[in-house]
Amino acid sequence: RPALLTSLLAALAGCGTGPDEERIFGTYSLVSVEGNSLPYLDQSDPNCDIFISEGELRLVVNGTYGLEFSGLLDCSRSGGPADGSIGRFYSGRFSRNGSTLGFEVHIQGVGDLQFSGPAGSGEAEVAVPPIPPQTGPVLSLQFQLSPGAP
Repeated sequence: RPALLTSLLAALAGCGTGPDEERIFGTYSLVSVEGNSLPYLDQSDPNCDIFISEGELRLVVNGTYGLEFSGLLDCSRSGGPADGSIGRFYSGRFSRNGSTLGFEVHIQGVGDLQFSGPAGSGEAEVAVPPIPPQTGPVLSLQFQLSPGAP
């Protein structure tokens, strides 16, 4: 029995240390959008420009996540404010299958929205769709594990 307990403790101590078991939990900072540095010009029309300038992805041990990004809405070309703000927030459950993270968010009146992306070595890339009823392109967001993140 003591040998079994020792083996069990040794196995538990090793959890999460192998390459396939890399810890992914923690807070990641947005570093680029579509492979371009921040701030990223997301949309532009004759009246306004929409920039993405910051964001964060939090992966929690209990399988939940929070993903948000925000930026500046500049409508000064059309006589509007130059300092508006935009943002999106997603939260729900996530799962991991190898090096791929799968995310799910429930949207009231719409249902579940699913998206995914690769993660590993302190980096994650997530392809986020617009939140219905909004339309638009899927954005590829690149994140890096924040220094000092658990």
